Amino acid sequence: MKRFSILVALLLALAISTLVFGQDPQPPQSTQDARKGRQHAGQRAGKLKKMDANQDGQITRDEWKGQDGKFQKLDRNSDGIISRKEAAAGRQQVGKKQFKRMDADRDRQISRGEWSGDPEQFNRLDRNNDGMISGRELKGRRRKG
Repeated sequence: MKRFSILVALLLALAISTLVFGQDPQPPQSTQDARKGRQHAGQRAGKLKKMDANQDGQITRDEWKGQDGKFQKLDRNSDGIISRKEAAAGRQQVGKKQFKRMDADRDRQISRGEWSGDPEQFNRLDRNNDGMISGRELKGRRRKG
């Protein structure tokens, strides 16, 4: 189960980094829900960056513009600061939920039919072109990336 959690976190981190760094400025040929999901992830990263008023790579409670409960959830060590590591961990949690949502048959793989993101990103992740994104493919992507 721990290995699965790591793979899910990796998938999320990869998906968010692709979205944040904007590899394709044109809207993808995917569903409206996938577009909304990518926009939300990009907006979240942009909001966190904007909140970091002094650009020190962390967000203090004074810089935080959101709800107290969300700050406390992200501030895992309760030091009053959301570090980059804590922000990344928060994104991983979102990724786990997204992976579970996409993996409709709960086989710990994402088929092309289950994938709700950018088709090109699916193609990049599906290294052996079998129409499934497996843990092994994600693990191989992690070593190289």
